Amino acid sequence: MSVKPARAETRGRKPMKTQPLQTVEVNESAVEELRANTALMEATTASYSAERDLVNQLLGQAQMADALSQFSRTVRLSKLAYVKENKLYKAIAGKKMPNGSACEGTWEEFCNLLGHSKDKVDLDLQNLRTFGAEALEAMSRMGIGYRDLRQFRQLSADDHSALAEAARTGDKEAVLDLAEDLIARQAKEKEKLADKLEKKTHEYESLAERQEDLSQKLDEAKARAALLPRLKPDAKAADMLVELQADMVEARAKLRQAMRSVEVFHQHLREYDIDAHDSELAALMVELLQLVVAPVPELAIGGIPQPLDFIKTIV
Repeated sequence: MSVKPARAETRGRKPMKTQPLQTVEVNESAVEELRANTALMEATTASYSAERDLVNQLLGQAQMADALSQFSRTVRLSKLAYVKENKLYKAIAGKKMPNGSACEGTWEEFCNLLGHSKDKVDLDLQNLRTFGAEALEAMSRMGIGYRDLRQFRQLSADDHSALAEAARTGDKEAVLDLAEDLIARQAKEKEKLADKLEKKTHEYESLAERQEDLSQKLDEAKARAALLPRLKPDAKAADMLVELQADMVEARAKLRQAMRSVEVFHQHLREYDIDAHDSELAALMVELLQLVVAPVPELAIGGIPQPLDFIKTIV
């Protein structure tokens, strides 16, 4: 007799209904921004760590019996230039100075921790900027010291390039000879400029004196002009004569100077047997005489009727 399995009894629990999952939209731009910020933070942290390591490396090496000598001079200076330019020396803030005081994170403190003065390091960096790493390294190997480099720095940028090119050859004598020539040339150029400046200064002073003299004469002329209406004809004529005499004194001086110039020019022509300028010289003489007699009206003066025509016949 077979026995049928008993049917499982349900205890009144209803079967659970499954709910469909809801789709959640992802903000792709926000995700990308988060990734970018994370990458930037990692890069910044790595950069800061590298810079901090560089500072600690320099300080650590300086404290190990001047172990910086393991670097070439220019490599060490390049590192220091990078530290100064990017102000990485601020990372030493809080460190102890040799005297026990706490560092504030200044460039001078950083140089002192390296065992050098700030002025010396700045001078080395100036030489590096002026001549470049390769030329400075070559000059250092040649034994060219600070005194020579100070003179070299006073030259022009083109001269710096020429010295750097010569330094790459490794010939110290060639570098020093070139520097001597460049310094001598610069001294001559400075002397010429000084002479020009002195000449211009004298011209300016002469012009200022002349302007002051003319201003004084103008004031005197204005004062006399203010008195003219109140003067009698005879007194006015006397005053005009005084002024004319003063003008004649100045005119005679200028005329003598012009005649001396004519004599010197004429003597030069005769000395070297030059006849190409005779016509120009004659024209200048006629012009000079015309300037003298042009203001004179054609009146009988000194018993000579029409003196202008008389002078022309002489010329």
